[in-house]
Amino acid sequence: SSINPGGRGSKTRSNIRPSPIYTGSDARLIVLFRKIGQKRDPATKSRALEDLVSAVFPSKDEIYQTKEKGETDGNATANIVEFSRPEKIASLCHLVFLHETKLGYDNNASV
Repeated sequence: SSINPGGRGSKTRSNIRPSPIYTGSDARLIVLFRKIGQKRDPATKSRALEDLVSAVFPSKDEIYQTKEKGETDGNATANIVEFSRPEKIASLCHLVFLHETKLGYDNNASV
């Protein structure tokens, strides 16, 4: 599978491959990936997966709720972090690797 990182009309193509290491630089994501890949407790893994998805790929409802909460305390942008496209790609590549090598073999339906 491949993506077109240059946008529409760009002839540059790169392959997305599962990555055994997280190549991004965000410290919060590094901690979440450690919890997903190294912890044995299914509850910890499930919570970390939920946190990862809501942090990197928040739903419109999550963004709206965070903005509303921030407006009441005057800090709307502090709770929302927009990850760059390369950071999102690095996260997705490592998550696919973890799913193929670890999470897919966990004997727990919640993970």
